Amino acid sequence: MLYKNRIMKLNTLIQLAIGFILFAAPLGAKEGLKPLSAEETKRATQEIENAAKGLKSLSCTFTQEKRLKLMQKSLISKGTLLYQAPSFLRWEYKEPYSYTFEIKENIVTTIYKNKVTRIDATKNSLFKEIVKVMLESVTGECISGSGSFSSTLFTNVNGEITAHLIPTRRELKQVFRELYITFDKMEHLPLEVVMMEEGGDTTTITLKKN
Repeated sequence: MLYKNRIMKLNTLIQLAIGFILFAAPLGAKEGLKPLSAEETKRATQEIENAAKGLKSLSCTFTQEKRLKLMQKSLISKGTLLYQAPSFLRWEYKEPYSYTFEIKENIVTTIYKNKVTRIDATKNSLFKEIVKVMLESVTGECISGSGSFSSTLFTNVNGEITAHLIPTRRELKQVFRELYITFDKMEHLPLEVVMMEEGGDTTTITLKKN
C-alpha cells in the first residue's frame, strides 16, 4: 500500500510539471516523423545540449491538454512557467483553477486553496528521480546521458526535432510509457511535451516563450 501511494504521488508530480502533462497521443506527436541519421542525431543532440547548458532562465505561458481514456472530452488547463538555472522551476496553473507547483533545489512546494505542502525530495529516492526528470524535461537535457530514458530523434513536418523517450528506470515505467518532446528550430528549447501513460491517458503541454 505504501509503495502504491508513492506511485500515485509520483504520477501527480509528473502531471503537474510536465504535466508532463502529457499523450492516445495527438496526431502531431507520432505522424509525419522521419528518423535522423546517426550523424544528424549526434549534431542535433549537441545543439540541444548546448542550448540547455546556456539556459539561465525561461519564462513561458503553457496550455495543458489532458485526454482521459474513459472520457471523450479533453481537460484544458493554462498557466505560466518560470525556470531559473540550475534547479528552480515554478508551474502556476491559472485556468480553470489556481494551483502552484514549485521546485527549489530539492524542495517541492505545492499551493492550493491557501494550503501549502512541502516535500524534501532528497528523503525519497522516487521523488528525487521525478524532480530530476522535471528539470531535465524543461531544458531538454533528458535526451542525453541522464540514464532515465532511451531516446530516438526525428524531424517532424515542420523541420523541428522531436525526441521519442522511453523510460528505463522502474519507477518511471510505473508512471508513463513514453514521452515526445519537440524542440524549437532556432533556440533548440522544448516547444511541446507529450506523455503517454501506462493506463492509456495522454497529456500534452504546449509552451510559448514570453
